Amino acid sequence: MLNFLKKEKLNNKKLINKLFKNGKIINLCPINIIYIPYNKSYNKILFNISKKIFKNAIIRNKIKRKILESYRLNKNTFYKKNKIFFLIAYIYINYNIYNYWIIKEKIIESINYLINLKKMLIYENI
Repeated sequence: MLNFLKKEKLNNKKLINKLFKNGKIINLCPINIIYIPYNKSYNKILFNISKKIFKNAIIRNKIKRKILESYRLNKNTFYKKNKIFFLIAYIYINYNIYNYWIIKEKIIESINYLINLKKMLIYENI
């Protein structure tokens, strides 16, 4: 389950508009996370680094790869006995380029936050 599957990539314009219009924001500097619950059996993920912040595409792609890799390696905690999944946007908002370990720490923190949110949502529905 360590692959990042094509179905997990958020590329539907309607879902993206819904996510940015109705989503809730978590600010974990250097990354903002926007999320809403999703009714499929998997998460859909969007990675974004602004062209205004980093003009060079090589740097933007490097940061995207760091975020994707840290999510891919830690996503298995999402799929353990969970009934609620999310549309998630990871948006890099800082002008500094952080190393992989800091980004990985923030991604793990966001995953743990969403898992705890899932537990609260499941208890509310009972």
